[in-house]
Amino acid sequence: MRSTMVPGAREVDLYGPYMVDLALLVPGVSRLAGGRTVAFRAADIAEAYRLVHLLVHLASVKPG
Repeated sequence: MRSTMVPGAREVDLYGPYMVDLALLVPGVSRLAGGRTVAFRAADIAEAYRLVHLLVHLASVKPG
């Protein structure tokens, strides 16, 4: 069975503004109003999953 998703923009709310700063290093990711939300486009569910997985890993980087 293959999962599909309508291509389009996705939004992710992150915990803090520094996480958004790290997420913006990824090509195709942009900041939305509010300071904690980023947006990106994904062609399918696999691409969206990989990008969200990357954002989760970037969010684990602590500023300092």
